Amino acid sequence: MSDHIRGGYILLARQMMESDFFKFTPCCREVYLWLLLSVNFVDGKRFKRGQMFTSIGKIREELAWYVGFRKHQYSDNQIRTALNNLVSHDMIHTAKTTRGLHVTVCNYDTYQNPDNYDARTVKKRDQRSDQHNETDNKPELYQKKEKNNNNNKKEIDIDDIKDKDYSSVRTSVSSYEFDNQRQEYVEVVSEEKKNLGILTTELINISKSWLPFQPESERYLVSSVIKSLGFDKAKAVTEFYGKRVHKEETPIKSSAYWWKSGIYAWANKGQASKPVESKVKRRCETCKTIQSFTKDEIPGICPLCNEGQLLSSREWQITFPEKPQPQTEPKEESMSAEDEQAKENVMAFLDSFRSTR
Repeated sequence: MSDHIRGGYILLARQMMESDFFKFTPCCREVYLWLLLSVNFVDGKRFKRGQMFTSIGKIREELAWYVGFRKHQYSDNQIRTALNNLVSHDMIHTAKTTRGLHVTVCNYDTYQNPDNYDARTVKKRDQRSDQHNETDNKPELYQKKEKNNNNNKKEIDIDDIKDKDYSSVRTSVSSYEFDNQRQEYVEVVSEEKKNLGILTTELINISKSWLPFQPESERYLVSSVIKSLGFDKAKAVTEFYGKRVHKEETPIKSSAYWWKSGIYAWANKGQASKPVESKVKRRCETCKTIQSFTKDEIPGICPLCNEGQLLSSREWQITFPEKPQPQTEPKEESMSAEDEQAKENVMAFLDSFRSTR
């Protein structure tokens, strides 16, 4: 019997344990692992290596599990949220089609290439541990090393990882720097990303007046709102709803629902920036025309005839009550000679019954 395992294998870098991946929801982690196991590992006719065609229904069915004889499944909304989370972290790319989704796993060649996981990485780690032991015994060497490594950093590209024998790099990071002192690649966070994180935190704090519990995994939804609406408009809509929420009978209690659709719906209403003006109708007692005015700008005299006063519907009914119309008795229609003869015959027939009694 052969010891080979059919179906092939995938590679998982241990660096994933230090990334945001293990902070995702269980559904999101399962979706990503299923995509890694399902995408093409060689180029095909329609899809290249690291790509596949699927649908939300197929993913939901493939990730189903059983508790006894009862079948359990994730909902379509959970699968869709997991895919959006992976896309926002640049772990996958998706393209909608008429029948499903075209999915591409980012950096598939980098992480699924066994040559990137070279044994020399272990040797370098052992050498670093020996060097640390030497510097601990000789403080002078450590001080010299610290001076030499000060500001000694260089930027690299993801494709240069193979040359540096460093394979475990997070897919959610777009740029790296090699720190000679730490002997590893460190994440470089741009000023734009820092500012987006600060604005995201500020917007979440504003919404905590009615949404006190918001998981960290939903921060990408808040960032998407800021990118779509802009921070000023998103802040105005959130503050407006926060003031109005105390008057609402059933306020929004789901943070995911608010950041996905609720804030967009309230932004489209335009109530946060432009209040609705209420108008009333008045009728002139002279020219008897009905006109509309703003509630706070009703003139004392009709602007059309400049004579009559403007009356509300109640004041008009009191001033000009409607006179009841006299009721007229309905006139009897004249009958023809044939109808009169038939009526007399019927009455005679009825009288014959009365006489017999």
